[in-house]
Amino acid sequence: MKELKIKTPKTARVYLSGEITGKTEEIVFAIHGYAQLGKYFIKKFDSIASEKCVVVVPEALNKFYWNGMNGKVVASWMTKEDRLSEIEDYIEYLNTVFELVTKQASENVKITALGFSQGTATICRWILDKNYTKISRLILWAGAMPKDVFFEAKKFKHFDLIFVLGKQDEYISEIDLKNHISEIQKEGINPKTILFDGNHNICLEKTPPLFA
Repeated sequence: MKELKIKTPKTARVYLSGEITGKTEEIVFAIHGYAQLGKYFIKKFDSIASEKCVVVVPEALNKFYWNGMNGKVVASWMTKEDRLSEIEDYIEYLNTVFELVTKQASENVKITALGFSQGTATICRWILDKNYTKISRLILWAGAMPKDVFFEAKKFKHFDLIFVLGKQDEYISEIDLKNHISEIQKEGINPKTILFDGNHNICLEKTPPLFA
């Protein structure tokens, strides 16, 4: 058997909370987690969306039925199948989105990159591709930095790194996060940690103000 790999155009959906203009002070580039859709994920940021703060949510390229053929449709950034190709594809996609949405912004706009759950690994890999000098801070919410980015961990010193975790998170415990941060600190990175009373979810109302 011979396997061929080809590049093919694909239509992707990107959601914005509003228009990006010269008055925009902060752009939040938010990456959703496994089995989510962009149009629902962006609603979690309704409380911060304004003329000054615009949230941008690219939707993952891979969609599937969550619970059988009649279940709801959700999306995923990657699986273990053809893993490296999927990573390459989503990095290229996110680069395209980033350039498109930031070209209308002022030179002084603050860029916050936020990844939730599976999106934490996704956004870390995207940043390391070439965008680590363009963002002001990285928020990893209910997730971790993937091991495969540690070899270039020094690039994470260019911006503020914040971990956010719900105390009742079903998938990652406070101990897990503490151990993960210990590994990161060995690379000379000292992130900030925010814990809130909640589960595996984005709960801006339960955390200190994070955005403009």
